[in-house]
Amino acid sequence: MSDVPDTLLRAMKTIGILVFDEVEELDFVGPLEVFGMAARFGADCETLVIAPQPGHVRCRHGLQVLPDCSLQEAPALDLLIVPGGLGARTHAKANPQILEFVRRQRGTVVSVCTGALILAAAGILDGFSATTHHSSLDLLREYGQITIQEGTRFVMHERVATSAGVTAGIDLALALVAREWGHSVAETVAANLEWESTRWKQPQSDKILAHRRFSIRRATMDDSDCILSCLLAAFKRYESSYTSDAFEDTVLTAESLEKRLSLMSILVAISAAGEIVGTIAYHTVSPDEGHLRGMAVRPEWQGTGMAPALLQAAETELRKKQCKRITLDTTDSLRRAVRFYEKRGFTKSGRESDLFGMRLHEYVKPL
Repeated sequence: MSDVPDTLLRAMKTIGILVFDEVEELDFVGPLEVFGMAARFGADCETLVIAPQPGHVRCRHGLQVLPDCSLQEAPALDLLIVPGGLGARTHAKANPQILEFVRRQRGTVVSVCTGALILAAAGILDGFSATTHHSSLDLLREYGQITIQEGTRFVMHERVATSAGVTAGIDLALALVAREWGHSVAETVAANLEWESTRWKQPQSDKILAHRRFSIRRATMDDSDCILSCLLAAFKRYESSYTSDAFEDTVLTAESLEKRLSLMSILVAISAAGEIVGTIAYHTVSPDEGHLRGMAVRPEWQGTGMAPALLQAAETELRKKQCKRITLDTTDSLRRAVRFYEKRGFTKSGRESDLFGMRLHEYVKPL
């Protein structure tokens, strides 16, 4: 399965580069140069510099920049680049306007250097592997739901990417150009930059690409143990935010899974190695309404496009049953899941219920 984001298809792309006071110059100027030069050599893209407020931004080493627009004026973006620097480590990661702007992006979001701290503060990196400048890895570790990768130039997922320090942002930008417009364009850009690093060419090995191939099928009782293992792996990091009974109801037991299999249809995602690495359950609650439960993807598979594929498969089955809308319930602690569903058309219905002492919010989507 391809790791190319849905938003990065073959059409004009709008790329936004966020800047703020005390931003590190090369963190954003490097990618700006890459995408600007890519546009000269056939990449159909435009790049905008965006700041929290109108007016000049003073960078870390004194450069002053006049952005193209403010956060409120920014158009829909296909790609947002968040650089680092002293400003990222201090005020930017605590700026509610910046964090909300990052959260509401429907396209790809990437960071350069300590810009990863802004993504982490916004919750964008929850459940993903990520990297940052080597001197700030411990700061990134403070966000407990992120797997830290040391000694790597950058880490790419389906809609999220992070780079190591400063010049690593150029390698990440070149890799993004190669992913969208092909290696020939990226090679031309690198040659004109006289960029000698070739690490941008190796964001994903053949082994990793093979690892991301999967298929989806209907579950059977024989899959029970593997489904339970998948649910536990996906939700284990959230256990402390659940009541004990609510957590057991979420990850299930052998008995409760057997009951679910008798009442609901369950789909499972199967890796190339034959392992169950994702699951979702669905059923009809009325002639017009379908309901989802138990979406789970093992941590090492999150960010590979599996969750959207499982959701799409369940929605397709419910459409076949003539459902006109689809509902699901989720908790406040699953911030990343909420963003995932909101980006795919789900909205809060306003209905709430109780799950063993935890508040559940209902989300609904028309089919």
